[in-house]
Amino acid sequence: MTMLEPMRTLFGYNAWANGQLLQASTALTSEQFMAADDSAESLRDVFTHVLGAEWNWLHRWKQQPRPGDGPPSLTTLLEVRDRWRDVTRHLEAFMMDLDDAALERTIEYTNNAGDHMAYPLWQMMTHVVNHGTQHRSEAAAMLTRYRCSPGDMDVLVYIDQGDMR
Repeated sequence: MTMLEPMRTLFGYNAWANGQLLQASTALTSEQFMAADDSAESLRDVFTHVLGAEWNWLHRWKQQPRPGDGPPSLTTLLEVRDRWRDVTRHLEAFMMDLDDAALERTIEYTNNAGDHMAYPLWQMMTHVVNHGTQHRSEAAAMLTRYRCSPGDMDVLVYIDQGDMR
C-alpha cells in the first residue's frame, strides 16, 4: 500500500470530524459559542485556532508566505463554518495533487519562534490531523457540557459510515 491513500483517509476524517463539531455547535447560542470555559478559551477560540493552524500548515507545505498573524477574526459560527469550508476545499485540492514521492519530500520552514525546521511532508500532515484531534476533544468536552455532544468521532466511525472522501 502506498502512503497516499491512508493520508487522504486521515484528511477526509479530519474534515468529517470538524464538521461533526460544527454541526453540534448549531444548537448553541451566540453567547455560548463565545463564552470562555475554565481554560479561558471559548469554542470560537478553539475552532479558530485549529482553522488557523490548518491554513498556516497548508501555506508551509506549498512553500508560500505565512498568511497572517494568527487565526482570522471570526465571531460567529456561520463565519467559522464558511471559512473552514473554504480551507477544507484548499486542503482537498492540495491532496489531489500529491503522490507518494511528494509525501516523502522534506519541507523546510521557520516556525513561529523563528527556529528553522524540516520534516517530510507526511509527518507534517500527520501532525495537523493529530493537532486537530487534540483540540476537537477539547471542543467536544465544551459541547458536552452544553448538552450538545457531537457524538462518537472516532476514525472507525467515519470509515464505517462510508463518508470517506
